[in-house]
Amino acid sequence: MSAPVVLKARGLVRDYPGRGGILRAAPPFRALKGVDLTLARGQTLSVVGESGCGKSTLARILTLIDPFTDGTLEIDGESVDIARARPDAVLRRKVRIVFQNPYGSLNPRQRVGAALEDELALNTDLPAAARRERVGDMLERVGLTRDHAGRYPHMFSGGQRQRIAIARALMVHPAILILDEPVSALDLSVQAQVLNLLAALQREMGLAYVFISHDLSVVRRISDEVMVMRAGEVVERGPAEALFTAPEHPFTRQLLAATPSTDVDAIRSRLAARQAARADANTVTHDREMPE
Repeated sequence: MSAPVVLKARGLVRDYPGRGGILRAAPPFRALKGVDLTLARGQTLSVVGESGCGKSTLARILTLIDPFTDGTLEIDGESVDIARARPDAVLRRKVRIVFQNPYGSLNPRQRVGAALEDELALNTDLPAAARRERVGDMLERVGLTRDHAGRYPHMFSGGQRQRIAIARALMVHPAILILDEPVSALDLSVQAQVLNLLAALQREMGLAYVFISHDLSVVRRISDEVMVMRAGEVVERGPAEALFTAPEHPFTRQLLAATPSTDVDAIRSRLAARQAARADANTVTHDREMPE
């Protein structure tokens, strides 16, 4: 039995006003050009592409921050269009976003526990004692401790702050997380820890992820399906392993070719090639310096 669909978009278009002159208005800029996607519970859809291709615009539409110009959007089976009607609190709780820079989204003057508790105060009717208890439970769930609730954001490492951002997003038990470059600012070892945490949370809570990233090695590791965007359009979409093994669109092949492989044999091969190139260069230099 297939998992229920929690996110569905058809023909999403997003236009922004053009920058015209005094005497003539410029045509609108189309950032999204008819994007389709479907995401089931417990699945991860990764969105990749060059900077400016529309990934972040799509993320803001899916999280109900920005309206779309045309098309349809369904969240957990419910049609939504914020340009026409303001979504209710229940619908907003179903989708949350985690940004690249957690420190930028946390109030440096607010204790972490208060920031997490605010999510519950705004979105639920839980009393204060129950809110504090849930904050402690969620901090433990993301690998921190209850004592961390009393600390300020600057007292944590980058990886810990991202765990806090994930905890805050999960406080209202959403069905969907939009993850906008969530590990790109972290060291490699910390990236692995956060990715493992996201995978564990997905299994435990049945979360659906839209994972936006430039790092194709990470995308290959965590994705069920990958969607490749270019200039506001989807140029290729398919199961992750099939897309990485046999990409069909020239742009997808170009992206993959520009991404260094993280495979151990590939890394060794690149190092050997560099050493051979250096040896050849040294030989040429030595031959030129030899007296005739």
